[in-house]
Amino acid sequence: MRAGNRARKVMLDQAARLLLILGGVTMCIPFAWMVTTSLKDDRDLIQNMSRWMVTLPQRTAESTVGLDYIFFTTDAFSEVVAEDFESEDPGWRAEGAGAARSTLAEGLSAGRREAAQARANRGALAFTLRSSEGDTVTAGRIFEPPLAVPEWNGIHFWLDGDSSGSKLTLTVETDRGTFTTGRPWTVNFGDWRELSTTVREEDRLGGMPVLYGAGALGAPVDVPLSQPFGVEVRSIAFTLHRVPYPVALWERLTDNYRQVWESIPLGLYYWNTLLVASVVAVGQVATSSLAGYAFARLRFPGRDVIFYCYLATMMIPGHVTMIPRFIIINKAHLYDTFAALVIPGLSSTFGTFLMRQFFMTLPRELEDAAIIDGCNRLGVYARIMLPLSKPALATLGVMSFIGAWQMFLWALISTNSVSLRVLQVGLASMRGDLSGKYNLVMAGSIIALLPAVIIFASAQKAFKEGIVLTGLKG
Repeated sequence: MRAGNRARKVMLDQAARLLLILGGVTMCIPFAWMVTTSLKDDRDLIQNMSRWMVTLPQRTAESTVGLDYIFFTTDAFSEVVAEDFESEDPGWRAEGAGAARSTLAEGLSAGRREAAQARANRGALAFTLRSSEGDTVTAGRIFEPPLAVPEWNGIHFWLDGDSSGSKLTLTVETDRGTFTTGRPWTVNFGDWRELSTTVREEDRLGGMPVLYGAGALGAPVDVPLSQPFGVEVRSIAFTLHRVPYPVALWERLTDNYRQVWESIPLGLYYWNTLLVASVVAVGQVATSSLAGYAFARLRFPGRDVIFYCYLATMMIPGHVTMIPRFIIINKAHLYDTFAALVIPGLSSTFGTFLMRQFFMTLPRELEDAAIIDGCNRLGVYARIMLPLSKPALATLGVMSFIGAWQMFLWALISTNSVSLRVLQVGLASMRGDLSGKYNLVMAGSIIALLPAVIIFASAQKAFKEGIVLTGLKG
């Protein structure tokens, strides 16, 4: 009988443990989906939205890409077509070890050739890079006479990639000098895609490469900012360069993260958020520890009534007090300032309750001994109570930091300047080509999530100890 009870107890324990493990795994599924979505490219996002599949670079003996419809864009929102590949021999030549050129998509595979012809119903240029014969191939043409492009601001073209992770560089020779992409494209896609460049830094969007110029003697070409910039194009060339597979794999997995980082001033948003969260965390630790010590140790008329009335404010939703807070900030002429972000968060009702509960667990004999030795109340607080309350302070600090790091609504309505945007508001402000790309949204969310996870993990021991000790005594 006892053996049967023991076996039943073991089975129940194992079943409870399995249930807890399943619960933990279930809680990790949304985060895992977020990570895999952040690694998907645009094709994966459209075709495999509900799947966990991520397309990785495919390394083959030959790397073939298709090129079609190259045109220059102008400040007047017009197009100057450089090549449409409608003629049998448009004048393009391929150079480099193992180079091969073909028109009418003959160099593409059957499936990609059908996609090319279905998209445009006309020719396309295909050039091939053979790994056994070289790592670079260039396809280009010379314009005779030169192609006039008034008010030039960028170049657009269609490329059919092969998911090889190769690098593609564009070079344009003009009467104003030779321009080339400061950062190449990574061919981490296997379908037709429109790629674009710009000649001005302020026009860059969505990680668009910028064309930088160098004159005959290596001097930079002076590109006027926000002014008409006309050129005569003499030649254009595309260079495909093979990179080692580990490099191609790393760049494929980090492509969305780099695109988010380059599309918005994420470094500025990170600094603003770090500064706001640090000041709020320090402020809450200071004010809550002082208030908690006063409610726990000092005796004054109405102490408990004041504390419970103060504690009752936790029942009021923050959205109810948001409008009065905004009016006060506006009347104090603090709207759109750093002070508007941090001042409302410098005190915390929950933090005061947490510190009071912890201080009440400490023995009064320590204070009495310090007072007998001549220490005043402030000295007791600073020299006795604070050193003993490190777990509770760490708990409050971590919770305050994470809460301020995730600030969104108050930061959105209390500031308007881009220079004061915090990370959550900055990620929500992604617009244009990035607004509907959930892979970029998930990548930005993970970038914003990492610091909070690191801080919580590093302070986990003190956090758990503070939570346990706070509830020992009421």
